[in-house]
Amino acid sequence: MTDIFASQSAKPMLVAETDEPFDSDDHIFELKMDGERCLAYLDESATVLINRRGRHVLSQFPELSDIHEHVDTRCILDGEIIIGVGAKEDFEHIKQRSVVKNPLTINRLSRDHPATFVAVDILYRGNKLLTKKPLEERLEILHETVGESEHLALSRIIPRNGKDFFRRIKKLGLEGIIAKRLDSPYRMGIRSSDWLKIKNWLEDDFIVCGYMIGERAAVASLILGQYGDDGLVYKGRVTLGLRRDDFARIRSQPRRENHPFALPPPREVRDAIWLRPALVVRVGFMCWTADWHLRQPNYKMLVDRPAADITETVPDEVRELTAADMAGL
Repeated sequence: MTDIFASQSAKPMLVAETDEPFDSDDHIFELKMDGERCLAYLDESATVLINRRGRHVLSQFPELSDIHEHVDTRCILDGEIIIGVGAKEDFEHIKQRSVVKNPLTINRLSRDHPATFVAVDILYRGNKLLTKKPLEERLEILHETVGESEHLALSRIIPRNGKDFFRRIKKLGLEGIIAKRLDSPYRMGIRSSDWLKIKNWLEDDFIVCGYMIGERAAVASLILGQYGDDGLVYKGRVTLGLRRDDFARIRSQPRRENHPFALPPPREVRDAIWLRPALVVRVGFMCWTADWHLRQPNYKMLVDRPAADITETVPDEVRELTAADMAGL
């Protein structure tokens, strides 16, 4: 039988999704982190990090190269690489690391915005596969195996009270929570309802400033804005099907030759079909990015509101968190 550590062939268990938080004596709850999901293969001499797509990523996060020194035996850990701004993870820094190739730049970023590997589970310890053991037992083994350090941490666990936990992370503007059954085995590569993510979706209204037609001519990308102190501010894009009645109304709006923003929008939208900024749409989204654009936007509906009323604010959801905020979770 092939040793899963030697072959580096383990696959992370996948997470299903549900809409509403819940309380349960049969579950524990964890913070949904905004980072890079990885399996860490750790032994006495080396750290190997492999992401969900099977890519080795340690070269992008050299500050994590010594985390194997903080486990007491050969093991495979499931976890997330996060980069914090204050005490809140910042996925924009993770994305930046994934595309940078220059070692000097990577080393600079690792000093300026150091990463942490947060372990959430253990699949293998010593020479034993642990996937058939219940989560409750695996977590005990995980805490016996891992010693926390500057770049290696253990996920904090909340028993039973998922509703209250979700209320607190929502107030802090965090991404969501994960619910896990205490009796669940580790199902490698399988999406199971034993693990459920509950996302903290945000919602806001935006002005339609233009649109672009996708390559297959089946969807449009609406270009969104809100009014700031100096005029319209670009806020990102959201996809909309061309066959929807809403798009027929959007497409019928008077056009203009140039974009309506106070500052030039990103290069990738400069060939858009620009419209008179009059219609308003409601969009759900995961969070604001570091440059105040929408992450994972989801079109909801046209809204009967004057475009002049759609102003940008600095929402509480994106303020920098403190360690005290996080400790209060």
